[in-house]
Amino acid sequence: MRKFIVALLLLSLVGCSPQVRVAGAPTSTWVSPGKVFISNYYPGARAEYEITIHNGEDVDSGFEIAYKVPDYTDAGYAKATEELGRYVSVGDKVVTLRPDEIRKVLVVLEVPKGIEVPWGKWEFWVSVNGEPQGSGGLGIAVGYATRWLVTMR
Repeated sequence: MRKFIVALLLLSLVGCSPQVRVAGAPTSTWVSPGKVFISNYYPGARAEYEITIHNGEDVDSGFEIAYKVPDYTDAGYAKATEELGRYVSVGDKVVTLRPDEIRKVLVVLEVPKGIEVPWGKWEFWVSVNGEPQGSGGLGIAVGYATRWLVTMR
């Protein structure tokens, strides 16, 4: 019985271990997933997915989430146009996260019935742009993106 109590005590302490953060350590801000694959899509359908944003900075950080025409695409995929951005909605377009906070943001693709999409496979991005960080008048803003690869029916 004594060994059982000691084992329980040790197990309870494992869950209480402190987390260590080092000031000035490299940032661990991230956006997930890297790619969202939508297959068998057609105008009139609704495709939605929550992207996840993590603030790895030591201070509160703001992020702007928006549709973006991709800088490049996967092989075989066409670049989506600016016009198609009208059919992508973002739940929270601007979020502020505390240090180490994680937030999910809903992204919805909903091309209305009757709209012609000229490609069988196309790609757009959902950009997540951080606010400039820095001191002495120098601000560096880091941009992240989730790639959305769409295959039409």
